[in-house]
Amino acid sequence: MAGSAAKSPAAGVCRAVQYAFGLAEIEFMGEITSGRVIFGPTAAAPSLSVTAIESAGIPVDPANRILERMPAIPLKSAAMEQPAGQNA
Repeated sequence: MAGSAAKSPAAGVCRAVQYAFGLAEIEFMGEITSGRVIFGPTAAAPSLSVTAIESAGIPVDPANRILERMPAIPLKSAAMEQPAGQNA
């Protein structure tokens, strides 16, 4: 269980609230990542954190309110990175 604080606007009092959490696969703008999710009340609106979005390689620009996909960088094979004259 994960704990968080919730403030009751009417009473102005904070109280501890616990929600279940887990790991999930998250797909966003065609990119797949994984991250922690919190299972809130049934009526709660779903939200996606900046951390989850950025871990998918999509930086968040809060000033301009835009998301832009970063260009992919191809990975080199391990054989290409070995110094000359060395075999795997």
